Order: sequence, then structure tokens, then C-alpha cells
Amino acid sequence: QQLPQGTRVHGLVTRQGEAPNAIPQRSEGRWYVRGDSTRLMQTTREKVLRCFETGALATGCGLHVDEPTAPYAEMRTDDEVLGLYVRNAEGLGRAFADGDTGLGRMSRASTDMGNVSQVVPSIHPYIGIGSAPAVNHQREFAAACVTDAADAALLDAATALALTVVDAASDDAVRARLLG
Repeated sequence: QQLPQGTRVHGLVTRQGEAPNAIPQRSEGRWYVRGDSTRLMQTTREKVLRCFETGALATGCGLHVDEPTAPYAEMRTDDEVLGLYVRNAEGLGRAFADGDTGLGRMSRASTDMGNVSQVVPSIHPYIGIGSAPAVNHQREFAAACVTDAADAALLDAATALALTVVDAASDDAVRARLLG
């Protein structure tokens, strides 16, 4: 069965025995289930667990699942505050792709910021460091993170965030809504 749209499963086997011709006494792996919403993630997680349970049953093995952290909830972006951030970042010379709604839509990643955003108004914007085509979790991206362009992006992002806080605090309606 196909996974629901908006979900992803990532995993790897971290231990699987000593020899290719011997059944291992123990196998281990790490798996992530991601989804555009907490509901989708939970539905997909249940399907993945059923697959593992079926595999264990079919091979006469046991199954033990550890969940070392609480699940990450989906990111709830405060669009008004995100708009302030975009305006401030653009004022510093940063450009965003036309229609780039990914600025605060964290469905592409896993972060506990989603859990925070369930409680308080939040944004989690990206800022480019000029590393394309390399993206995070790649060796080339790591190398790009120690460049002058990355340092400039970090300063611009921090400045844009600080200006966004000033703007939100200075606007009576925004401030009231955020503190409400």
C-alpha cells in the first residue's frame, strides 16, 4: 500500500549480524516517520509499525520499539509575523523565490519548533547561504556553512528576526494578538 501524500519514511539498519550466511541474533535500525500534519504522521507511523510487526511474526522474531523522543508536531506558522520577517529580510537585500511559501512551512523537516508553535505564535523561516545545488544534510552544504556568504546570511537572519520582534512589539494590534 502506498503512503499517504505528505508523508515520508526514512530509515537505516544500524546492526544486522556478523556474517551474510548466518541469521543474526539481533538486528537494529533507526526510522523516522514524517508528515505534513500530526494526524498524517501518526497514521503513517501505525502502518510502518504494522510492517515491522508482520515481518517479525513471519520470521518468528521478536520486536521491540523504543521511541526516544516525543513526536514532532506540525509547524503552525504565524503568517502575519512571517510577513514582517520577509519584509525585513528583503530590506536587508535578501530575495525569496516567487511564491515561496516554504519560508515558514516546515513540513519538509523535523523540528521541535512545531511543538512550540502549537502553544505560541511562531515562525521558522529559512535563509539562503548560496549553496545550491547542495542542501542541508549534504557534505557540500556543510562546507558552504563555513563561508563568508553563510556568515552574512546568519547576520542577516538574526537582524531580520530582531527587526521583526521590534515591528511586532511596535504594532498595537499585532502585539495584542500575540500576547492575547
